[in-house]
Amino acid sequence: MNANNTIKNTDQSLPWHGIVNLYINLHQGGDKANLFSNKRHQVIVDVYISAVDINGDYVSVPNEVMAANTWLIDYNTGEKLAMDVGEDSGFTWAYSDSPNEFTAVVMSGYDSFMENYSQPNDGSRLTNKLTYYVYCSPSVKNTIKNIAVLVHAPDGDHSTKIGSPIESHVELFALKEIVYEIANITLDREFITGHHTGDTWEQYNTYVSIDPKDAYGRRYIVKLADDHNMAGNAHQLYRGTNDDKRGYIAHFFWVLGDEATVSIGNREWMGVNVDFPVDIKIRQQSNTVCFTVIQVMYKDAPSYNTWYDFYIIIYDQYGNEGKIWVVENSNSENDEQLVHFSDSPPES
Repeated sequence: MNANNTIKNTDQSLPWHGIVNLYINLHQGGDKANLFSNKRHQVIVDVYISAVDINGDYVSVPNEVMAANTWLIDYNTGEKLAMDVGEDSGFTWAYSDSPNEFTAVVMSGYDSFMENYSQPNDGSRLTNKLTYYVYCSPSVKNTIKNIAVLVHAPDGDHSTKIGSPIESHVELFALKEIVYEIANITLDREFITGHHTGDTWEQYNTYVSIDPKDAYGRRYIVKLADDHNMAGNAHQLYRGTNDDKRGYIAHFFWVLGDEATVSIGNREWMGVNVDFPVDIKIRQQSNTVCFTVIQVMYKDAPSYNTWYDFYIIIYDQYGNEGKIWVVENSNSENDEQLVHFSDSPPES
């Protein structure tokens, strides 16, 4: 069917009948991209569809109608990809019409480029654009997936799979997922402030960042979880080790966010009543996990050390994760002032 150059008045146009332009491309441009096979990293693809009525005139079709009749498919086999499946599902390749927080573009030697695909000119203002988010599981690591598009129109199916009148696809390469360990993180400890009049205390912040030393550029921590909702609360408390056994050291960690001032005084820290103000600054470094250690001097110490065993899960901008245990170390007062991590849970 050859579409006429005229565009029908959308209020008087006939219902859509067929498709004259159909292609798929990467949202970032080009038709090739990498993604990490971790079930979370998403590559954004755009689908362009031009619909016509039975007379071959371009017509406007609501996006929700077009989306209900459109699928991503395997370019070679025509098989539909799974849609909106969760991490616990046994899928290989899947897609969604909603993004998550892990849509960053992988920059590496596998460059994206364009291959003879351009948005249609005639009637382009009536071209539907649908956006989808493709992801894959670890089971397909180091493989290539060619993805095309299928539209079910009133006059039948139209696709861009191999052998179709209009062949169009994107080529995605599934990188092996990265699982971060202690060897992949760096710690930056900074003295923040000291309060040496009246109630005496000092603050140190430790910033956890990812340093994988691989070919995929700088990494950022964009999501954080922990298994005991410990953020904002004391999770380690050590009694003084000086001669008079006075004073104590408390550890905190914080959710991701912008730099802020928080008040943690005039409350209880793991059984110790803190009856004075403690206003501190946190998260001075972006895209890192911030831990705070407060050393209080000249106050009655708790009768024993106490702590919680828990882990944090960090995610980079590609959805790669690392599970890291926060562990105690009371071998010396210097150890108590530092933040310690482990790849495995502490021994009982």
